[in-house]
Amino acid sequence: METKLKISIVVSLFAAIMLSSYSLQAQNTFTFTAGPYRPHVVKDLAGAKVGSAQTIYAADAETLKYSTNGGTSWLMTGTPMLNPIVVAVKPDDAGVVHVGKVGSLERSTNGGISWDAPPKISDANLVPLRITVSLVSTSYWLLGADTVRRGSTWTTSLYRTDNAGTSWSAVNYFRDNAHSNINDVNFDPSSPGTNKVWVGGSTKPADQTPDMTNEGSNPSLPTKGV
Repeated sequence: METKLKISIVVSLFAAIMLSSYSLQAQNTFTFTAGPYRPHVVKDLAGAKVGSAQTIYAADAETLKYSTNGGTSWLMTGTPMLNPIVVAVKPDDAGVVHVGKVGSLERSTNGGISWDAPPKISDANLVPLRITVSLVSTSYWLLGADTVRRGSTWTTSLYRTDNAGTSWSAVNYFRDNAHSNINDVNFDPSSPGTNKVWVGGSTKPADQTPDMTNEGSNPSLPTKGV
């Protein structure tokens, strides 16, 4: 009985090692899609799958493209969205898509056939860095951006919506208490609700205040980190 048990354990371990090796090898296989391939810059991707229908959006250096056949072909949206930086799509409705570009945050509710007017956010100094959507409640979205100093005040670098982008509001904390570029932001997947979020920030360049040389001089005004 002991011999059989040892053999069984060895066989199980060998199978686990083989499975692990196969999984690692499978992950190293990548295939280029049919595009977007010009001008060779894709800045951001977002995707949604509803039933068997999947839509992937790609923000390239010139326009927003989309594919509904797994990347076999790519099309420009019905009304072109020029110079996109970041893109996000509602996971349960591929028609609701947001695009952040310098100066504005744009929304479409029909997959880019048309875009809301006026933009959801309009600010000449807006430089979007990341848009994220809660998977717990897809009505909640967050937009992270650069912060900009205007005279003695700062702009916020975090915006939120709780109605899938119909309206957006500024998060005052990142204007009044922390002057951080919001490089990335995510809803906590372990949280049962939509209240907890993670924000990754950074300081401004050295020619602006606060900078890399005095970031520790005012502990009550955090300027970077998570």
